[in-house]
Amino acid sequence: MSVFDDARCPACSGALATAEPASGGEPRPHARALRCAACARDFPLDGALLDLRLDPTRDDAPAPLARGEFARAFELRAAGVPFKKALEELLLGLDEVPADRLMQLLGEGRGAWLVELAAHGGELLFAGNALSGAIAPLVDAGFRVTVLETSMERARFARMRDDAHSAGRTRTVLVDGARIPFADERFDVVVHEDGLPGTRVEERASDADDARGADGTPEERAAELRAERARDPHGRIAATRDARGRWRHSLDEAARVARGELLVIADNRLGYKRSTGRRAILWVPQPMEYARAVLAPAAGERTLRGYRSALARTAFDHARAFALYPHRNDFTHVVALDAARPELTVGPMEQKNRIKLAGRALGLFPVFAPSFALVARKRGADAVLARPRVEAILDELATITREPRPQLEQLVATRGNSAVLHTFVPGAREDEPAGRWTLHVPLAPKNTPQWRRHVEALREVRARFPSVPVPEPLHFGRVAGVTLACERRIGGWTAPQRAGDLPRIARMLDDAAAHFGRLVVRDPAPLSDAEYDEQFVARIALVQEHAAVPSTVANLERLKRDMRKRLVGRKLARVYYHADLRAKHVQIDRGGRVLGFLDWGTSEKECVPYFDLLHLLVHERKQEVGIRTGAAWRIVLDGNELREHERAALARYRAAVGLDEETARDFVELYPVFVAAMAEKNWDYSRPRWLHRQFGL
Repeated sequence: MSVFDDARCPACSGALATAEPASGGEPRPHARALRCAACARDFPLDGALLDLRLDPTRDDAPAPLARGEFARAFELRAAGVPFKKALEELLLGLDEVPADRLMQLLGEGRGAWLVELAAHGGELLFAGNALSGAIAPLVDAGFRVTVLETSMERARFARMRDDAHSAGRTRTVLVDGARIPFADERFDVVVHEDGLPGTRVEERASDADDARGADGTPEERAAELRAERARDPHGRIAATRDARGRWRHSLDEAARVARGELLVIADNRLGYKRSTGRRAILWVPQPMEYARAVLAPAAGERTLRGYRSALARTAFDHARAFALYPHRNDFTHVVALDAARPELTVGPMEQKNRIKLAGRALGLFPVFAPSFALVARKRGADAVLARPRVEAILDELATITREPRPQLEQLVATRGNSAVLHTFVPGAREDEPAGRWTLHVPLAPKNTPQWRRHVEALREVRARFPSVPVPEPLHFGRVAGVTLACERRIGGWTAPQRAGDLPRIARMLDDAAAHFGRLVVRDPAPLSDAEYDEQFVARIALVQEHAAVPSTVANLERLKRDMRKRLVGRKLARVYYHADLRAKHVQIDRGGRVLGFLDWGTSEKECVPYFDLLHLLVHERKQEVGIRTGAAWRIVLDGNELREHERAALARYRAAVGLDEETARDFVELYPVFVAAMAEKNWDYSRPRWLHRQFGL
């Protein structure tokens, strides 16, 4: 028996059985295999990875990496190193561009569309990059996922990830044939993450060494790869070389194995911007470049009408269409194109872009949106599949909270790999709280305990510090098959929507200083050596463990030694620590007055003071002028460029918690340590050389 008892031969569609030793006891070429008796052919089997390729010698490049770049991770895992550590070591050995592209692909936030599927679980076929982070939230939402792949290296690394995060709920099949190797209507849902199947385009490798195939020595291929990456610092060339169009099966074949829904995620032929595959780095093609892409799309991209026409020629009903904005590789909003909602958030910053607003008013958003997600239902499928899961979620929450049943207004994918759903009650006033909710759906495995902590912190802050505004927690748990946190939705805008508006930002900082100055849980007392170890040495040690750059490690060691001499014996209060107080987590009204502080999932019940307000101030400066966190920190560290309202906010906070100016200056120097320690404590894996890149330490 194997986990592939339902798989079929890719050549004749015959049943497969575990291969027995050949007569005479001669060993087979593979330790384990499945055999097609009709074809007298063996297919290698390795745990939950089955190779059903008819020609295994034609192996696709493992985009977004080049051939051989996963080798280090395979060696480490074979030596017993846990997946998290193997991933971190892999990232450390990569150049910045491929490392960024791999991390972006691994992000679970790319599965935020799952609440628009109607199925609440069952069998799901995922045809896309096996590294896609969308797989983890699909598993958590109740699906058993079968992944189709065309690259052995990518499949092996994805199996390492899936065995660590979703053991027993995923399996991977390598394919290269025109027939999907499963029976008719085997899957409740079929997902195509890289566009429509059946459009064969010229194979494009992910990097220069793959373009050369096996020609040249490894050293020559590595040199050519480095040269191309040097010419392409943002990964723009590589972004056009995704392994899209690699499926040899047709759309009709995808329809054959589906019994319920089909989800297709694809780029728009007319899309006005493109993704490099790196977080927040997009580009707008020049006119001639855009015209070439429209007339001869490299990977078979279509318009929204073209995708609808293709789906209409199969066994699927009219598809519900969504825009993934700004791009399917890096989106924050899932926007309905056939209905009024979920809608695109248009805040004060977006309202300044008159061209974009005019185009939206003229109905051009569906025409030029960069990427789409289309959800189609098979004709004759159960009528229950006409209703997306989000509707069942809202039904159940209305019963739990005993509030009016709302409607979905916005669906957002966060950088922290959660989905955020904002609701409203039609016809109700904006100041009517019932039914106005914010739902947080954790998509990454690490996020569930963080959102549980968030709800606990909201309850605790509201009870202990009632004058500090935070959302009202309503529920945490499984609802309609997904884990979520539900809280009362706060009005206004997040503070980044007012970045650069100094009068409003001054009001926000002043309010934050006053509110966070009230979060004192222990009055000032001299800091002991043991307390220094607990509050500072432990954080420095965590950061040192992942710093990776020798000079950074040495600087942290110096900081640990020097700060002990300075801080032990100083009087310090203890405060309730948010730990991630950035402008995006502060909700303000039109005048800048704080309405609420959001996202307490990384909070700690007791910490030394000052770092929350420092973090807010540093990130506000970063947001305002678009600089790195380290550059904004140095503005605060130097102090000469601080504005009067910034100085006033810091002074107000220091007075509230009893912090002297000398200790405050020391804490500004320690700020990178506290930021990095929070990140390393809560990230699912360490980002390569993050502290050095951000702060130059």
